[in-house]
Amino acid sequence: MIMVTGANGALGGEIVTSLLKITTADNLVASARDPQTMGEQQSMGIEIRQVDYDDTNTLSTAFEGIQVLVLVPSAAPIEQRMQQNRDVIAAAKASGVSRIVFISFMDVGEDSPLPYAKAFADTEKALAESGVLFTNLRMALYMDNFLDWPLFQVRNGSLSLAMGDARLAYVSRTDLADAAAAVALKGGHDGKTYDMTGPASLSFDEVSAVLSEVRGETIRYNRITEEEHYALAVATGMPEYLCKGSMGMVKTCKQGVFDRVTSHIENIISHPPEDFLSFMTRYKDKKVKVKMS
Repeated sequence: MIMVTGANGALGGEIVTSLLKITTADNLVASARDPQTMGEQQSMGIEIRQVDYDDTNTLSTAFEGIQVLVLVPSAAPIEQRMQQNRDVIAAAKASGVSRIVFISFMDVGEDSPLPYAKAFADTEKALAESGVLFTNLRMALYMDNFLDWPLFQVRNGSLSLAMGDARLAYVSRTDLADAAAAVALKGGHDGKTYDMTGPASLSFDEVSAVLSEVRGETIRYNRITEEEHYALAVATGMPEYLCKGSMGMVKTCKQGVFDRVTSHIENIISHPPEDFLSFMTRYKDKKVKVKMS
């Protein structure tokens, strides 16, 4: 049996969908803090279990009979998230889970300006010390951010960010999910760490050119200051810890952490990951639903 945690979230739900392409519903368990949000997946014949990362009582029995766990971390503040992931790993090990596929991040540097790098690094360390077989999937930033993340929205014909000349190899959430599903089901990935990127590293001027082409209007990249970037983050209504985290993201992007392309996704799913133009064209008519957390 394979369990996906956070399966009511965007990535967790996408991983469940990807798993259903290559295995049957009776081989899957989907979990969330609130099982009442899982009606659609339950209707597909998928077993639903409660996994509240902050409630060890739910963790003590949640992983019974699970062989492979796909651990999708929460969006909690750093110290809380680190404890959550360590509790999940300990409970999974105690229940006999044999493999954990962890959705990590490309920035796990100890001296990173990105606050969350510490949480991802800590979880990878906990996995390495656990004795459980594991695979770390270090994701790049989502292409989907241009659909649903507050700071990546076009406003008044401009994409306003303090990213300077940073280049990023965005990946689609679907490609990442397909790769996670394949790793969960197939062998040969134990002890491996993969950087999960898209097929090209793009500057924000290039991103703006693609958005202009897809939307049929001129969209420019507006290089704002970090102070203006923070003010914009606050204005979107994001929690303070995410606003501060966004500033760390600005700095780590400028350092070039995400300016690299790998073949890991293609090697895992046997076809190239989707490029940014194709992705944005596919979703050009989608109504934007901006995430706040």
